[in-house]
Amino acid sequence: MRNTEKRRIREAGFTIMELAAVLGIIAVLAALSVPTYNALRRRAYEAEARSFIQEIRVAAWEYYLEKNAWPQKLTDIEYDADTYTSKYFSYSIGPESGGTGLVITATGLPDKAAAGIVVQATLSTTGELEYAK
Repeated sequence: MRNTEKRRIREAGFTIMELAAVLGIIAVLAALSVPTYNALRRRAYEAEARSFIQEIRVAAWEYYLEKNAWPQKLTDIEYDADTYTSKYFSYSIGPESGGTGLVITATGLPDKAAAGIVVQATLSTTGELEYAK
């Protein structure tokens, strides 16, 4: 082999510095994107919970209009159990502390991806739903 052929073979790959620079850029991009992904995922779970809370709201409001009283449990509004469980959340209802409204709560199941997420809303006697912050 000639010297030029040997030199061309040696220069064909990447240097360690080039590889380290590329890996560093990838690490920075990953560090920036993971928190954003987690925030978007959390918002998606909260949106799912809010959607089902709206369904409970409709049934509870109809019950209130018919009986002039809030349902005490989910079985009063034709759910199978006092606590309804979906894939990621457990839903329950209860009276507001002042007794004038109904509190609807979605709690993330501990062994699922929505663990630690709690979405709570209060249904008023005007039919308005206000979410807790």
